[in-house]
Amino acid sequence: MDNNFFSIIYEKFNNILTSFTKSLSIGKQPKEESVTNEIEKYFLNEKGIDRIKELLKIDEQNGERHEYFNENIQILSSVAVSGFILGSILESNESLEKFKRNNQLSVYTDKKTATRAFVDHLYLQTIKGGTKYAFKFASFSGMILGSSMLIQAYRNKSSPLDYTIGGAISGGLFRLHYGLLNFMIGTAAGGIFGTIFGLVRYTQMKMMNLTYEERRYHKLKEDLIEKENLMTLAANDKKKTIDN
Repeated sequence: MDNNFFSIIYEKFNNILTSFTKSLSIGKQPKEESVTNEIEKYFLNEKGIDRIKELLKIDEQNGERHEYFNENIQILSSVAVSGFILGSILESNESLEKFKRNNQLSVYTDKKTATRAFVDHLYLQTIKGGTKYAFKFASFSGMILGSSMLIQAYRNKSSPLDYTIGGAISGGLFRLHYGLLNFMIGTAAGGIFGTIFGLVRYTQMKMMNLTYEERRYHKLKEDLIEKENLMTLAANDKKKTIDN
């Protein structure tokens, strides 16, 4: 008897809970659907050039740029730092031989003076080498990231091929002053590098749901839901005022 009683109570409670959950999901579905429809209409009506302007503009309220723009700047900074470290190491390894070649006829009064001259030379060459490599790495990567970012914004869609195009442009421009043949080789090599980088970058963004179009969709969704909530609150406040 007791077992039957508790079974009936449990079953009724479970039915009530299920009905309540369904009512919540039914209540949310039209709102979610209307938001999705609004976003799709917004995407259809906007222009590619408007998306590029939105990507590059600075927010007047907080003084910050678009999240995707800032993320690419961070990647570019990391590439520049890596280039500086690599260039510094490579240049420091060659500094001793360069110092010997450039100072064969130099006469130093004592060992301390010679050591100081070598340390100064090593420091200067390390900084110069690091800066040179950092500039090259940042310029090459900046062209890839910048052009791919603009392509994604214009199309409102991310693809590994965006980086292929960026790499080809970057590689071609870097070898342009060496002639047509070198320009073509640079374009091909840059395209290959851009494709490899693009596959890695796109896979990373896709796994984290952070492609350009997904970022925009979620941002617009948040803005629309916030706008609807504010309108609902305003309507409720107005109703309370009228009732009072």
